[in-house]
Amino acid sequence: MPNYNRLRKARETVIEILNDRDFLVAKLMKNKLTSDEIQKEYKENNLNLKTGEVETIFWDDKVNLSKIGKLIKKMKKTQPKLVILVFEYELTSSQYNNIAQDFGDILFEVFLLKELQFNVTKHHMVPKHILLNKKETEEIYSAYGINLPLISNNDIVSRYYGAKVDNIFKIIRPNNIYYRKVANIV
Repeated sequence: MPNYNRLRKARETVIEILNDRDFLVAKLMKNKLTSDEIQKEYKENNLNLKTGEVETIFWDDKVNLSKIGKLIKKMKKTQPKLVILVFEYELTSSQYNNIAQDFGDILFEVFLLKELQFNVTKHHMVPKHILLNKKETEEIYSAYGINLPLISNNDIVSRYYGAKVDNIFKIIRPNNIYYRKVANIV
């Protein structure tokens, strides 16, 4: 049986992720659901969020590639800009590769339910991270060169903001400002 309180927290964090990435989610932000409403929504709709450009699927059961494949097929018809998959259990590399193959050109991201129990960017130990735009990134590269300190593209903050390899984060700490280049670090 799903833990509806965990699903509610994950749903709220996903909405904050989308808001921080400038997707239109104002309506969703106003509509905070109770655990009972989450339970009803989950039973009827698998708690999936749709915001025009983005679809989010919450999957709290064992990974079933044939069922996920059917969902992906339906999603391809609407051509979302981004799909966020939230799983209870970690994917194996072969499961991930199968899902990636099904999605084709559609951008998708995978999070675990446990990673979304709170907004990591609001944690008191995490300094403010700002993902620089293309122009700002070029300015930093021209000022400092390409050999900046690195942050992994698998870091939860990088994934929260949807950072890609070679993007740059401006990290604001109480005494200083730092820059980190996103890199493919395993």
